Amino acid sequence: MMMPGFFCSRFAILSTLALGGALLALCGCSSDPASFACPGAAILADAATRPVLKAGSDATDPAAVLYTVRMMTIGTSCSLDRRLGVTNSDVTLTFQASRAPSGQAAHYVVPYFLAINQGDRVINKRMFNIQVDFAPGAAGVRAQTAVNNTTLKLENGRLPTDYQFLAGFQLSEAEQAYLKRVGPYTP
Repeated sequence: MMMPGFFCSRFAILSTLALGGALLALCGCSSDPASFACPGAAILADAATRPVLKAGSDATDPAAVLYTVRMMTIGTSCSLDRRLGVTNSDVTLTFQASRAPSGQAAHYVVPYFLAINQGDRVINKRMFNIQVDFAPGAAGVRAQTAVNNTTLKLENGRLPTDYQFLAGFQLSEAEQAYLKRVGPYTP
């Protein structure tokens, strides 16, 4: 037979342990602004694909495409200096390039932009280049690049999540016309 005092003591210990475990689990959930320190990141759908056309080609001819580059992923990591109201971000982009099979190696430099916006306002827009190198016989290649140490001064009353990095290609009129005709997702 159990003694009533033993049952209460054992129950109290188990309850305390359960409560302590629940509190530890909740410690991982935080509403601390530091856990939301990074601006968002997105690839603009209308500027995610760039069909590079052969010089003098008609934008309605699928054979006019020399190669196509697509932005596949974008990611960020950052730190927040609350005292100064500044974030410092590293933005990583992955690209996929494709072309018709060819026995020749090819090297291309493809410009793209990275902008920072807050709502409808573009705060900053910079141009960068990605190197695309096709090996002999290769029809596809993947490339990755990083834009490191991008500093953003937060406006008064704004959180880092009020801002967003936007990436895309600056398309020519002929490239826009080609995409409008065939669609941005055709191979």
